[in-house]
Amino acid sequence: MADNLASTRDKLKAQRKTVRTHAEKWRVHVEPYEKTFALKTIENAQKFIQKLKSDHPTLRNDDQPEDNWKPGDRL
Repeated sequence: MADNLASTRDKLKAQRKTVRTHAEKWRVHVEPYEKTFALKTIENAQKFIQKLKSDHPTLRNDDQPEDNWKPGDRL
């Protein structure tokens, strides 16, 4: 179980990094298709974060700003 939980924590870390990276891209890019792509990537990463947290009850209280970021929010 420890390896599984450690692996899940690594996955959470990677997904949160994806959200941060694409949130920055959303801020910088001006073309609508670029913003749409960044938002879609963020939404997919956040869905994966929620799935990981639901699969591992010990991580349900592990909240970070990336987990619920929306345009206009700060990270």
